[in-house]
Amino acid sequence: MTLSRMDADLLRAINMEDAVEAVKQDFFHAFATVLREDGIFCADAREHWHAWTRQLGNSLTEELELGGSESGRKEGERFASEYTTNA
Repeated sequence: MTLSRMDADLLRAINMEDAVEAVKQDFFHAFATVLREDGIFCADAREHWHAWTRQLGNSLTEELELGGSESGRKEGERFASEYTTNA
C-alpha cells in the first residue's frame, strides 16, 4: 500500500495515524530485507535510512516512506549499491 502526502495528512487529521505508520513500516521492512539480502549488517534499518536521508528534506523523506514496500525495496537497492561501491 502507498499513500500520497495528502492522504497521510487526512488520515492523521481523523486520528488514523496507525494506517500511516503501517505504510511506513512496510517501507522499512522492505528496506531492511534488501540490505540483508545484500549482506549488509542491518540491526536497525531505520538508523541506516536516517543516515542515508540526512541530505534530503523531511518532506521528500516522508514521501519516499509513504511509498510503502515498493519504495522501500527501491531505496534499499539504491542504498546497497552505494554502500558496496563506497565500502
